[in-house]
Amino acid sequence: MIRYYQAIFAGLGSVQIDVAFPDFPGCVTVAPTLEDAQRRAAEALSLHVQSMVDDGDPIPPGGDEAGLLELIADYESEGHRVVLAQIGIELPTGRAQRINITLPEYVLEAVDQWAVSHGQTRSGLLANAAMDYMVRHR
Repeated sequence: MIRYYQAIFAGLGSVQIDVAFPDFPGCVTVAPTLEDAQRRAAEALSLHVQSMVDDGDPIPPGGDEAGLLELIADYESEGHRVVLAQIGIELPTGRAQRINITLPEYVLEAVDQWAVSHGQTRSGLLANAAMDYMVRHR
């Protein structure tokens, strides 16, 4: 199921565009161009929601108007030009399911090392990587 969330793009016309989601405090990204900001916004939101699902946190339904207005006011008070956009993501559904996959040994070792060094599990990293890949290649 695809759900759309409001994203604030601030700093248009400057060297950096900030993207924030009022429904997901802490879910932010930056980019040098609007095109990059749109792509990164979808990636950041997808990864953030997947992390929430992995942690068992509830996914907000969207529509935090008070949060939206507050973020807009904050950015505008700093002199930023602000644009709103809706970012759609595929919401993860269902329970985790055990599968068997085959990977080259060196890939599995690299996955495990990266996951441990970033406080993730192998399964979490592979799930996030798959979702990220699909978002990028729609």
